[in-house]
Amino acid sequence: MKRINKKLLPELFKKIYDLLTIEPEPKGTKIFQCKNKYGYVVKQLKIDYDKKTFAVGSFTIGADATVSRKAINEKIEELKMLGFEEE
Repeated sequence: MKRINKKLLPELFKKIYDLLTIEPEPKGTKIFQCKNKYGYVVKQLKIDYDKKTFAVGSFTIGADATVSRKAINEKIEELKMLGFEEE
């Protein structure tokens, strides 16, 4: 039987906990944005989890999170696979 390094135990327990916990489905509306190198908002993604819809454009000054353009595009593809409709 192999011995487990005691220093790795907290990391191992964290990985097991992450695998066993199920995140609840998000509710409400989330807005993500991406900015260019000058700080201007280039693209925004609005997701309405209650109505199962999403929209791309410019909606509001404040957003829930600033992410990369690539992340927004990946999220759009993921939403399409999950059955969300574009407004």
